[in-house]
This record gives sequence, C-alpha cells and structure tokens, in this order.
Amino acid sequence: MPQLPALRNGVKQTVADYVPVYLQACKGASAIGSGVDVLSFSLVLAPIGLLGGALVTRTGSYRPPLWFAWVVLMVGVGLLILLDANSPLGHTTGFLVPSALGIGILAFSTYFPVLAPRKSHSTGDMLR
Repeated sequence: MPQLPALRNGVKQTVADYVPVYLQACKGASAIGSGVDVLSFSLVLAPIGLLGGALVTRTGSYRPPLWFAWVVLMVGVGLLILLDANSPLGHTTGFLVPSALGIGILAFSTYFPVLAPRKSHSTGDMLR
C-alpha cells in the first residue's frame, strides 16, 4: 500500500510537467499562457480532494473512492495520450479534468488506509 501514494505523485508530476510543455511546444503558448490553460487542472484538483476526504469520512469506507479515483485518473491520462499538435485547446483543458478529479480524490484518500489499522487513541502518537 505505501507504493500507491508514490505512484499517484509520479502521475501527478508527469501530468503537471507534460501539459505546459505540450502547450508551449505544440500550441505556441507563452509560459504564462500555458499556466492559464492548465488552471482547469489546478482548480478541479483542490476542491475535489476536499470532497474526496469528506466522502471517506462520511461513508466510513475508503476503498470505493480509491478505486473510483484510480479508474478516473487512468481514463484522464489515457485521454491525454490522444493529444497531438492539431488537437483543439478545448480538448487539452477538458482532458485535464478527469486527471485532476482522480488525483484530487487520491490526494486525501490515501491517508485513510495508512491510519485505519491504528487504534483511535494512538494516532496522536505518530508524531513522536
């Protein structure tokens, strides 16, 4: 289980690094322009992460959101593979949304499996 956050971070960093370079190289966007075009990724990731953590807390189950997040993330990354130099900008920004949805849910939901085996009174001892 410890490998899943590392894999999630690797995918997130790859998407976050690849798309701005793609926009600059293939679409002729400036550095600021590519940053603005990637805002759909950033603006979806953070709120969905909070909602994913709240969903796990509300339902008391972390596995279904994790499975859903991985499926949506892989669909999003698969959609990004379809991009080429002639793809419209709307496809690029739209294809980032499923990736951000999956990464956002995984960002907060992966902490629950780590803490689940611990007794509730001993979770505060992790910092010692």
